[in-house]
This record gives sequence, structure tokens and C-alpha cells, in this order.
Amino acid sequence: GGWVMAPILLCSLLVVAISLERLLVLGLWEWGFTTRVRRVRERLLSGTPVDWEVRALPPSLRPVMLAVRENWSRSRARLEEAMLFAAHGVKRRLEAHLTTLSVISQVAPLLGLLGTVLGMVRAFLAVQQGGGEVNPSALAGGIWEALLTTVFGLVVAIPAYLAWHGFERLIATRLEAVEELMETWITLHGEQDHASKHPPG
Repeated sequence: GGWVMAPILLCSLLVVAISLERLLVLGLWEWGFTTRVRRVRERLLSGTPVDWEVRALPPSLRPVMLAVRENWSRSRARLEEAMLFAAHGVKRRLEAHLTTLSVISQVAPLLGLLGTVLGMVRAFLAVQQGGGEVNPSALAGGIWEALLTTVFGLVVAIPAYLAWHGFERLIATRLEAVEELMETWITLHGEQDHASKHPPG
């Protein structure tokens, strides 16, 4: 495979590291994210106190709650702006490193193809330097070795793509729940008596 195998190996290590890190963050630390967020929304809509549930919000969502509390007595536009700013931070934290997975899923096959082309060039160059005498066994061995880089590139790219796609779908579901919660806060803010501004919960 030559030197091309080095970046392919590096890509494989990055895929494993990023996937484990995202599984830890999105799975363990943010366990039950969507359910917990929607439970808060349901309690807000029912008028039930939610102090206990707000404290149990997923860690990444707490900046949004802080933005609500700090801006509840201000205008609707200011509240929306503060929530959107905080939500952008939530989105950025949830999507951390996913771009790297996407890039690897596209670059790894190209690296593999590059390794194969270089290997084929070396194999046929050896034939030319041998005076045109072809040893079928040696030529087949050179081609077989060259094709391995394409195989390894695909072996890295396919899991990278599947991991990226899976995390993207998971995050999209969570961001949808966050958007629903923000819309609920905006609605309640409009209904709140402006003479006594207190955030719900």
C-alpha cells in the first residue's frame, strides 16, 4: 500500500476516537435528552411547576434555560435572541467533530484509490524496466497489493459515513425537541402578565 496507508490508518483512528467520544457525550452524559426536554415542555403547558425537572435538564441545554431566566422580564424579541444564541451553542456542542467524520468518509476512498493507482504504476513500471518480459505471478501480486489500499479506504469510509449519518439523525431529533421547548417558552412569555415577570418553573 505504500505511504498512502499511513493517512488511511490515521483516518481510521480518528473515526474510532470521534465515534467513541460522541457516543459517550450523546449517549451517556445526555441520556434521555429528547424525553427529558419534552417532559419539561408538557409540564410547562400543563402549568405544573417544573423546578425539579429543569435541574435535571441535559447539561448541554442548561445555557438555554439560563438565557430564559435572565431575559424573561425583557421583550419577546430580546428573549428570542438570547434563546437562539444559547441554542446555537447547544447545536455546536452536539455536532462537535461530526464534520471530521463526514470529511473522512469522502477522503478515505480517494486515498485508497490514489494508493491503488500508484501501486499499478509501480507494477507496470517494473514490467517496462524488465524489458517487457511479463511474469504473470509477479504482476498479479503487484496489482493485488495495490488494490488493498482501495479496500482499506472503503473499510474506513463506510463506518465513518454510517457514524456521521447516525449521529446527524440523532442530533436532528434532539434539536427538534429543543425548538419545541423554545416555542413553548415564547408562547408562555406572550401570555405572562408583564406586571410580574417570572419565568415558568
